[in-house]
Amino acid sequence: MLREVRREIQIVFQDPISSLDPRMRVKDIVKEPLRASGFNDKRRSDEMVKEMLEIIDLSPEHYNRLPHEFSDGQWQRIGYSPRTDKQA
Repeated sequence: MLREVRREIQIVFQDPISSLDPRMRVKDIVKEPLRASGFNDKRRSDEMVKEMLEIIDLSPEHYNRLPHEFSDGQWQRIGYSPRTDKQA
């Protein structure tokens, strides 16, 4: 029951920039909520991350970049991106 509810509820930090781990690549930051909800299909999760990046106006080439390589606005979109997908 609790696991089902967690799939529907996600934390949105007020300051997403400080919530991003500077050592994690964008793909891992965006993928983290998928893993936490029990979604383990690597190929599909990679596709979903690329789709989410496109939704927030980042190209798939941003997939392997680190947070410090983005502007403040991009950081904010990255921080919110996992919360925009309900397919998982």
